[in-house]
Amino acid sequence: MHFLKLIRIQNLLLIAFTQIVIRYFLIQPILQSASLELLFTVSEFSVLVLSTLLIAAGGYIINDYFDSGIDTINKPDKLFVGKYYSPQQALLFHTVFSVSGIILGLFIGAKVGMYKLAIIQAITVGLLWYYSAEFKRQFLIGNILIAILTALVPLLVLIFEMPLFISYFKKTIIDNEETFLLYKQIPLGMVQNINALWTFVGAFALFAFLLTFVREIVKDMQDVAGDMAFGRKTLPVKLGMRSSKAVAAFVLVLTIILIGILIYKQVGVIDYFSSTYTLLFVEIPLLFLTFKLFNANTSKHFGFVSSMLKVVMFTGISYCFLFYWLMH
Repeated sequence: MHFLKLIRIQNLLLIAFTQIVIRYFLIQPILQSASLELLFTVSEFSVLVLSTLLIAAGGYIINDYFDSGIDTINKPDKLFVGKYYSPQQALLFHTVFSVSGIILGLFIGAKVGMYKLAIIQAITVGLLWYYSAEFKRQFLIGNILIAILTALVPLLVLIFEMPLFISYFKKTIIDNEETFLLYKQIPLGMVQNINALWTFVGAFALFAFLLTFVREIVKDMQDVAGDMAFGRKTLPVKLGMRSSKAVAAFVLVLTIILIGILIYKQVGVIDYFSSTYTLLFVEIPLLFLTFKLFNANTSKHFGFVSSMLKVVMFTGISYCFLFYWLMH
């Protein structure tokens, strides 16, 4: 149980859930609407998910390695490195997990004909190391970095699928060269599908980025005592709790406005199932959490807001199930 907590098993399950749902309940129905199919095999996709999970687990371990001192103040009940595992063991776990994730990334890159894609995994490992060692101690840099890496989770599914889809796209043009030369245009359905894929997956990535950014600020407010004691330059330490609340609330309100625009468009196309779901399970909870954030003044309060933001991320991703049903 200690090891599962060390690698944040609940977060890893959410990462796997996100990538599986994005692939099979968002990308696949969009492709099928144009009589196209996923080109990444199930086994290859499974390796991609495993690569992501290994790198994420390595990131959590190295974070605990560098935070073993400060966690004695901020999270004494969640102290693993130095209590259950030695620093040397933590470094070994991190190295094995991270290197394995990069190797699997190289394998998948080869499968889609683009070795260069594996650089994403390698850069991610490096960023997670420097985040834990340095960036999280700096003003906003660590918050933005983690938000970007979280947004990358759904994007990876499409990034690794796209080279195969583009190859299929080119082959179709070559096989039907006479038809394309006659009509002087690429099939509109293919272009629309590529645009739709990036639009939908990009929207989920933006949603993940915004909520993760807010959550990272909230976690910094929760941990402000330990951060001050160890001289960290987080947002609450530099600007104070009131200003930190204002920044987090601003991003939350921005997210609420964007979700509101989405609901308006869903109603505009008479998609009442989607608009009702988004209102009940995303918009209203975010409004509630904005209110709770303004009234939070203890570590327990901030912990509640942080946990609920993760729940809203889960309900947001779960919209894909409704999308799948509507598309069929």
